[in-house]
Amino acid sequence: MVEDKLHIAALNKSFVVRHTVKLVKLAAKYDLDSVKLGSVEDDTPEKQIEDELSFFDKMVDFPVSVFKLNDKDAEKLEDMDFEDLRDLNIRLSSMIQKVDTKKTDETIHALHHPEEVPEDLKSEPGNKTSTN
Repeated sequence: MVEDKLHIAALNKSFVVRHTVKLVKLAAKYDLDSVKLGSVEDDTPEKQIEDELSFFDKMVDFPVSVFKLNDKDAEKLEDMDFEDLRDLNIRLSSMIQKVDTKKTDETIHALHHPEEVPEDLKSEPGNKTSTN
């Protein structure tokens, strides 16, 4: 069996990515929270900001939970650039759920270059690259 490994540059460490049911559920929950963040239009501005702040914590908590990181490593993740941590989490979630690497790379590319996303994909519900 081939082991999937993920290197986290901010920690200068590589980790084996496991595919346990517990981790698949954790990754799916993270993905769901990510999709929910941009999908609620009826919320007040205060509620939207509260949800964003909560999600920032989840961005750090996700790899901390998966790899059982200590507080020092969690702090290093929190000091990462937002886009770098977002990309790391997309890659981690995809690896746990055994999503095709090419699809993951396309998703990350689309987040960095939204102008290149075809119009029909921008409006798909649940699309991580959605700009709506």
